[in-house]
Amino acid sequence: MRCAALLLALGLLAGSALADLAPPKCGAGGMGGGWTPVSGSDVPQEVVDAVVNTVMSSVAANLTSLLSQQGLTGNEAVQMGDVSVAGCQQVVKGTNYKLWLNMTATVGANNVTLGLSADVYNPLPADNGGAGEKLTVYDIDVEFVSVDGVIIAQDLPGDADDKWDVDADGNIVANGNFTDGTWNTGILADDLDDLLYSEGDGLGMDDSDMDGPDMDGPDMDDGKMDN
Repeated sequence: MRCAALLLALGLLAGSALADLAPPKCGAGGMGGGWTPVSGSDVPQEVVDAVVNTVMSSVAANLTSLLSQQGLTGNEAVQMGDVSVAGCQQVVKGTNYKLWLNMTATVGANNVTLGLSADVYNPLPADNGGAGEKLTVYDIDVEFVSVDGVIIAQDLPGDADDKWDVDADGNIVANGNFTDGTWNTGILADDLDDLLYSEGDGLGMDDSDMDGPDMDGPDMDDGKMDN
């Protein structure tokens, strides 16, 4: 498979085996409406597939371009690996998820990792008290891309607001600034910084401290996304 076909290759991750990342801190938890850690196969496959499919339609082409700039072009074979996932879940009428995912691939002799954060809502099925709602991916941010363990690109400051944020005590809270957009041909309106050097920030460089999803807040992911 050629590197230029990475968009298609990412689709092969849908339905792939899930690996565990270390569960992050999720605030107080243990109470009605609280958030609790979740990782690996505890995250429903349909939730991970929804994130992967959204990545396919929104950021994979830019990722392919980035890898081309790194010289990973031509006839390099692309072998997709596992998706590692961890995050926090909140059981409501359905389940809210705040997730961190590492999508892995081998491109030629190089190991590539795409690190993501995502906010997802998985409703109850209609035959189990649900109201026929659809699974919703509210937002996705690409936190980093690494080749052979070296970060070659990372998130810029100034993302559009996530649906769920983290307060000073490490608790996950609703973000009052979040505006519920819709995915238009794979791009979430008003969230122009979903991958690398996009134009929403007016910036042309990486976030130098690379805090990842913590972004100077509590280290709720236990350093998984930190430099």
